[in-house]
Amino acid sequence: MAAVTKINYASIVRKASASKSIGRRVHDSLLSKFEIIKDKMLDDFDNHIITRELEEEREGGSNISATLPEGYGNLFSFIGFNVEDHPTVPVRQKLEDIRFPIGAYATPFVKGGKIQFTYRIKLPTLTLNDFPSTEYPDGWRDGSWLYGIENGIPNFESYLFDENFDSYTQSRSTTGLQAKTRSKQVIIIREGAFSPVQYISKILEKFVSRLR
Repeated sequence: MAAVTKINYASIVRKASASKSIGRRVHDSLLSKFEIIKDKMLDDFDNHIITRELEEEREGGSNISATLPEGYGNLFSFIGFNVEDHPTVPVRQKLEDIRFPIGAYATPFVKGGKIQFTYRIKLPTLTLNDFPSTEYPDGWRDGSWLYGIENGIPNFESYLFDENFDSYTQSRSTTGLQAKTRSKQVIIIREGAFSPVQYISKILEKFVSRLR
């Protein structure tokens, strides 16, 4: 009668846990998957309607995001950026700076007579408050325009858009102004309001969901 060999799975699991070569392979596999998912997140950002409007529809462009009533004007001039600004660049840089979590690890276990691994990583916890350089241009309003995109930006009622503003209008964007009296009092000239849209928070939500 042939001898029956009993496999010591507990010992195998302990050795797998302590193996540097296995640890390195697991790390490299997780890193590769992380970078693929991160690239998808950056694509989501580049192709988002808000990113596209702020970069592609700058001077005299249209409101492709449909955030302004009847598509009047565009976000770049409504928010009041300076004509040479590229407001989405520091936002994208912050997303690019997300690194593979140092706390990533894998726990080996046995299933069906095979060694398998449960992967665990510490997920990124970025919020709208973690993005620098998103203050309103020249401090015309406190807070972050990035937050405003998702929660509301006031003063559409006094927004003037014109592709032909001359150098005497003091328009930062060269196409947008806030209507005011000579004494600098804001004038209400139209009805309507900016329509908030999910932007960075949704992109980050999808990023974390793909990592799970």
